[in-house]
Amino acid sequence: MKRLPFVTVLGLLAVAIAVTLGGSFVGAPASGSPTASASEPPLAGAPTPAPEATPTPAPTDPPTPTPVPIADIPIVPVTNFRTTVERTGYEEVRAALAGTTEAFDSVELVEAEAEAILASLGAEAEAAAAGPRLILAPDAATLMTDLASNQKRLAFLRADAIGPAVRALGWGDRTLFGVGAVDTVEAWGLTAALPGDG
Repeated sequence: MKRLPFVTVLGLLAVAIAVTLGGSFVGAPASGSPTASASEPPLAGAPTPAPEATPTPAPTDPPTPTPVPIADIPIVPVTNFRTTVERTGYEEVRAALAGTTEAFDSVELVEAEAEAILASLGAEAEAAAAGPRLILAPDAATLMTDLASNQKRLAFLRADAIGPAVRALGWGDRTLFGVGAVDTVEAWGLTAALPGDG
């Protein structure tokens, strides 16, 4: 049997080693190029996908409030239930605001209605100079409570707000309640431009 030359044996051995080592690297990633796992977080500075935009509902206009009609509402002079006064008139209202009558020392009105009532009474000028003699209440209930402890205070209320805790006075020679009351608002004659249906 012939022996192969030594150089040939070395060459075959080198080829065998190369084939063995080369197979172990098949499919391996190239050095310096690692692949990112799906579960790994993105690298700092890498762009992230934007979240889906939630549609914004279109703004709706607030409902338009229904305007309250202004009408000529009958108003009535009222005072403390125990007073002996039975009636009053334009001149006495102005005198009470000016502090020149002994019957009343002040006039009280519901604040939201004061301007319209003073205009109806023709007493805007006297009211502007009345100071503490003009009292404004937040509502009719408060006004009626105030009258219970003030026997010399004159007040005015719309007719539909009057309760049994106050005394309704006549206006001149007319009365709106009780015996001899007028039949119509026109006959009563004392009104103010206030919210209501008349």
